[in-house]
Amino acid sequence: MKASCDPAIVIRPGQSADAPRLQAIEDAAGALFAEVGLPEVAFMAPRSRRLLVEAAEAERLWVACLSQRPVGFALVERLADGTLHLEELSVDPAYGRRGIGTALVRHVEEALAVRGHTALTLSTFRDVAWNAPWYRRLGYRILNDDDLTPVLQAVRREEAALGLAPGSRVVMQKQFYEDAEN
Repeated sequence: MKASCDPAIVIRPGQSADAPRLQAIEDAAGALFAEVGLPEVAFMAPRSRRLLVEAAEAERLWVACLSQRPVGFALVERLADGTLHLEELSVDPAYGRRGIGTALVRHVEEALAVRGHTALTLSTFRDVAWNAPWYRRLGYRILNDDDLTPVLQAVRREEAALGLAPGSRVVMQKQFYEDAEN
């Protein structure tokens, strides 16, 4: 599927062979967090090759390519309660601000809706411009703490254990359809 951001960008399912390049993209994208005062995020290790390979095999990984070279990716996890969670969205900063992230998110939403899923959650930084404010523009809403399922509460605890300040993070959700199951 061609993304609306640039006709040269193609979004395709992730492949096992993509893993090393995707790790490099995640590292490069993560480095941007140092510029907004979050060095602990900038220096986090990228997702493991094993996790990326497993996600590709489970059809939960999508890659944005330019001339067949990966320049961004989206990774979706199936949480313990069966809901789907956007675990990672990264675009190589050399290709940033071209709509690739938006195209990836829209592609993932469409792919999940076709599979019968009705919603997608994610956890992100409240005040980083390319995090919660950006997802809000894409139709995601912040969930109140009272609305978090036990599984999403566990996601927040895992993030806190990694050193991410809970007060700086929000959980967001987008409903694709109101009357169907996740």
